[in-house]
Amino acid sequence: MIIGLLSIFNLYSYIQVPLDGTLDPGKTDILSPTVKKGDPINIRIQGSIFNITVLNPNNELIKTELTSNISYNLIPTVDGEYTITIHNIGDSTLSIKGTAFTQGNSSSLIGHIMLIITGVVISALGIKTRPK
Repeated sequence: MIIGLLSIFNLYSYIQVPLDGTLDPGKTDILSPTVKKGDPINIRIQGSIFNITVLNPNNELIKTELTSNISYNLIPTVDGEYTITIHNIGDSTLSIKGTAFTQGNSSSLIGHIMLIITGVVISALGIKTRPK
């Protein structure tokens, strides 16, 4: 039960996560970290020619660039979900490396709740079956 409560706390904490991967030719990848103002988003992309577009939580354009190599450091000016769209228009695979501080995913809340319920049920069964 305590683990479930601690996991809910972690769900609403901001943690640094990697933004690492590859992107095949002709494919598009959308990264959408939910960040707090001032927490950096760092991304480095190398390889084939690609287009990168960055939008803030208000869907305002921050950056768009057509290139084959970029090292981009964004310091968010507002809290919320930023959208980074990478479209590989070249003929080779892209290498994507980076980090962002992001909030836990609220859609996983049901798993945390089930963990707490399981802890309560097990505790109740333990109390009920205790010898007198």
